[in-house]
Amino acid sequence: METDGRLTMLSQTARYALIILGNLVDAGPHWRPVERISTETCVPANYLSKILVRLAKDGVVESLKGRNGGYRISPASLGRPIRDVLSIIDGTRAAGLNTCVFGFETCDDAAPCPLHEQWSRVRGSFEGMLANTTIGDLRSPAIDRPRRRPCT
Repeated sequence: METDGRLTMLSQTARYALIILGNLVDAGPHWRPVERISTETCVPANYLSKILVRLAKDGVVESLKGRNGGYRISPASLGRPIRDVLSIIDGTRAAGLNTCVFGFETCDDAAPCPLHEQWSRVRGSFEGMLANTTIGDLRSPAIDRPRRRPCT
């Protein structure tokens, strides 16, 4: 996939979802209003709200309406693999891994593209990371120093 001129294995929405979840994991059990999450992650508030609604529907985050409400990570979701998040956000086509690097319609062991073997190894490694990295693993290693994505 290409976004903003950069080659990436995740859609923009999937990247935002992981950034948002990292923010909520760092917050622990505390409720975070959308505006605060947006400010801390640089994800536009309208876009962020749509992502959070989808994640809440699947039980990844919890929501609370009202003055002291907002969103927080669901404790039960901390052990879920991030592959689940990508499936919620992008469906079964998550991460664009099933496509040929060259964009050929047919690219398999019987009719490989020039990079098929190498791409298969990259794909296997990436899929392993998605399956073995949990939502709880998105915690910032330097919790006393909030992680920020550069706002542009």
